[in-house]
Amino acid sequence: MAPHNLMGAVSRVKLMNALGGRGSLGSGGSSESPTIKCCIRVRPFIQEEISGSRSEGQTKLCIAMPTQTHVEITNDEDEKRTFEYDRTYWSFDKVHPLAASQETLQTELGEQMITQALNGFNNCIFAYGQTGSGKSFSVLGGEGDARGLLPRIVEGFFDRIGTLPPQTTVKTTVAILEIYNEQLRDLLATETGDGKRAKLDVKQHPVLGTIVPGLTEAPVASSQAVLQLVEYGVKMRMVSATAMNATSSRSHC
Repeated sequence: MAPHNLMGAVSRVKLMNALGGRGSLGSGGSSESPTIKCCIRVRPFIQEEISGSRSEGQTKLCIAMPTQTHVEITNDEDEKRTFEYDRTYWSFDKVHPLAASQETLQTELGEQMITQALNGFNNCIFAYGQTGSGKSFSVLGGEGDARGLLPRIVEGFFDRIGTLPPQTTVKTTVAILEIYNEQLRDLLATETGDGKRAKLDVKQHPVLGTIVPGLTEAPVASSQAVLQLVEYGVKMRMVSATAMNATSSRSHC
């Protein structure tokens, strides 16, 4: 990162910390700082780990979560290492005193992201982990109570928009960009006559910052419209089967 870009980033972080999440459209501000939070979530064993050929039924739980910010990992020699995070989520089972559901993530992370978005801050969910570790479940989830962060945030965002003053103007659009083999793919774009999509590049704009010219931005007016586009974009992603996940994504979105 160039020195002037680094200083700009530092200035933005200082500004966000100073504001503390206060803005003109939020509901009275927030005591939480709208900066980076690093969280970890522990999922249950999947069938491949319980009875798959790689484990041969020898699956062992080696992680513990004594508090909401600490994780303990024990190796085969019973050596314990402790790691600290902004928040730890135990979803291995439902009997643990710190058991966390999809709703827990929404209450603690999603609601704050909605507030910061309405206060004018950019938001990002960066889910990191090996294939089959539960990233898609945490972000997208399933049906009903199994809904993940993204659909819950979208629903909450539009619910919050409905409470804004009548004179407030809000414009919402959806774009889905995939990075695959160092190439950018517009997952909402239609293919050309030769079956190819237009080439995309990341650019730096002096006012708008990082932009992708030509990226499809579909206007939406409801959470249902957003989630329909997300469902379409997910189907267009590059996926392939692995030993841990039959539909593992090969890309970043």
